[in-house]
Amino acid sequence: MDVQLGAGVPTPPFSVARFICEGYALDPFKQMVVGMNEGITYAEAYRRMMALAGCLQREHGVGAGDTVMVAAPNIVPYFTLMGAIQLTGANVALMSPTVERREFAGIYARVNPAVAIVSTEAHCALAADCAPDTHVMTVGCPVAGVPSVEEAWRSAQPWEGSATSADPKLILFTSGSTGTPKAVQLRGSSFCRHAGELTAALKVQPGEVFFIPVPFAHVYGVVALHTALSLHATVATLVKYRPEQALTLITSTHANVYLGVSTMYLRELRENRDGEWDLSCLRAGLVAGASSPLAVFEEYESRYGTLLVNSYGMTETTATLTVGALDDPLRERAATVGRPIKGAEVRTAPLEASADGSLACPFPPDADGGWRRGELVCKTPSLMDGLIGFDGSLSRPLDAEGWLHTGDIGWVDPQGYVWVDGRVKDMIIRGGINIYPAEVENTYQDHPQVAECCLVGYPDPELGQRTCLCAIMNDGADPSAFEMREYAKGRIEKCKIPDVVMKLDDFPRLGNGKIDKKALEAQVAGILCPSDAAASAS
Repeated sequence: MDVQLGAGVPTPPFSVARFICEGYALDPFKQMVVGMNEGITYAEAYRRMMALAGCLQREHGVGAGDTVMVAAPNIVPYFTLMGAIQLTGANVALMSPTVERREFAGIYARVNPAVAIVSTEAHCALAADCAPDTHVMTVGCPVAGVPSVEEAWRSAQPWEGSATSADPKLILFTSGSTGTPKAVQLRGSSFCRHAGELTAALKVQPGEVFFIPVPFAHVYGVVALHTALSLHATVATLVKYRPEQALTLITSTHANVYLGVSTMYLRELRENRDGEWDLSCLRAGLVAGASSPLAVFEEYESRYGTLLVNSYGMTETTATLTVGALDDPLRERAATVGRPIKGAEVRTAPLEASADGSLACPFPPDADGGWRRGELVCKTPSLMDGLIGFDGSLSRPLDAEGWLHTGDIGWVDPQGYVWVDGRVKDMIIRGGINIYPAEVENTYQDHPQVAECCLVGYPDPELGQRTCLCAIMNDGADPSAFEMREYAKGRIEKCKIPDVVMKLDDFPRLGNGKIDKKALEAQVAGILCPSDAAASAS
């Protein structure tokens, strides 16, 4: 790996710092990031990055091997924070700005940052309590007695030094949808590899504008920003996602490529039913994080001419394991998550696979070239360096044959398309029958009156668990619970028809936009069996 000069500055390979320097050299006055009320050019991003790197180096002693934590929303200068940290040779750790005390303390214990850049007074106080030796800086949130990034931009001397030639390390945290967030160490080269894959899949053209509303602190946001910045493009983003603001920003910036999650596409279709916003500028969109109904793909294409494709991955694989192609037929683009990217392998293993790997061998291919339904397992050159333990050690939870178990259920068809059919841990056991929520949810996503739905289980003394379909309805739609249950007859097995249908205005969500199933299960249990919920809470 090499150190290259960008705008005359030595920059680490595979880094955001290099992309900013290259963009500055190519077109300094081009907008790099645009928000609702402000923007920043590549020239200003370069100046701020150099000043902050100098401040970190001289005033905080940051250097190679250190870790600097960033806990901020999608603010316009976010990329300059990452670039400045990388110039010093330090590792970049990205944390959600909404984490609470318990998660905050666990994250700090594993990462042990030399400097924490935070965006709330609450996180300033938590840093003082959890890590008194950590230097704290604020961004976008002045706190008396705490140095700020803005002060560094105004007064710090620019960074001077020799850049490391090492592959940059980025530390991200899983969304916590299945438990306590894990600290995952990844490599800049992996993000750049996947940026190339997404650029090819979406057929990105020079000069196109990206709309990236997903959180930059999550793996999808990081691979998205690498995709845009590697092309020295303009990125439009929102500090906090709201569908009406998203529609306004897409139209005002004439965004061409949209990298979002299913919920965002759904909410924008609902918000724009009267056609107030013209989204014909959108050429292509990537859907990741969760499956999206066929109707969303159809409506974006028919209303705006926008082609959507799915992508699949996880934090441990640097996001992208598979991606669809714009040339694929509509059914394959909507129903599958595409094919594995170059260098990646995806197969299935028996659902009964044990943790020690004794049953983890993937199924052999069937005669027609496909694989049987089971747990998806993978191998990829972009696999994480490892999970960071509390002692700082790295571990890779692979089975005996080197496969990473994703925890997702699915199969690979004879054409190589990967189908995802739910989570192993989401399985509901109703009277001895295994019910995978995705099968039921996919049935109801085709209901013309349903905007979004989620199936959860709740305790039952007779059957062990019963099922509740939580649904957000389209505007003006109000089918009865009886009509909703009748809809499923003949489409799924009788034992899988929801016992209860609960209509909600919205779902509890994680920071990355996914439905927070644990919170939703607790909400449903509190309504349908309050005595059990009260007992578990106590």
